[in-house]
Amino acid sequence: MRGSRKGSAPLVESRARETVIRERPIKAATRVLVGELGAPGEGGSLERLHREAVALRLLTEVLGAEMRGFDVASLTAAETTALREARNALVADLRDPPSAAELAKAARMGLRRFLNAFEAVHGASPDRALRLARLAEARRLLEVGDLPMKAIAWRVGYAHVSNFVAAFAAEYGAPPRRFSRTLAAE
Repeated sequence: MRGSRKGSAPLVESRARETVIRERPIKAATRVLVGELGAPGEGGSLERLHREAVALRLLTEVLGAEMRGFDVASLTAAETTALREARNALVADLRDPPSAAELAKAARMGLRRFLNAFEAVHGASPDRALRLARLAEARRLLEVGDLPMKAIAWRVGYAHVSNFVAAFAAEYGAPPRRFSRTLAAE
């Protein structure tokens, strides 16, 4: 697959007239789960529930291996630079940021690889990075000025004050008004 690092190809890939199943190394714990699926049992609903539980654990093990962390070392220097530029572009205009798809296209990366790489490099998804940048700017505006809450919310990209207040309170543990009152009291 284009753009994938070695070993990250999907386990099952559907094509026009065929399905390709790729082999992967199997850990000992996974082998035990597969063995439990095939073990003879007593029968009945209890055995069925046990087999379903084992199948779910097996599925979690296999999919978990697929979903585990992104290897930052697999990024080229150009991709690393593109990811830094993507974050800068994301927070350049808090009221009208580019979409993740636009950022991925500018970085010349597939969307999935871009999202995984962005989070690995910056420690947050593009959505979370944008939200943190918006709230940090809102906090700065609260600290330096006496703007109305609606103006602050608008400047940092929130169309509705209630959404801004909820996001601010979730991040900082207090709504903006209480935060600004605390600042005024200091």
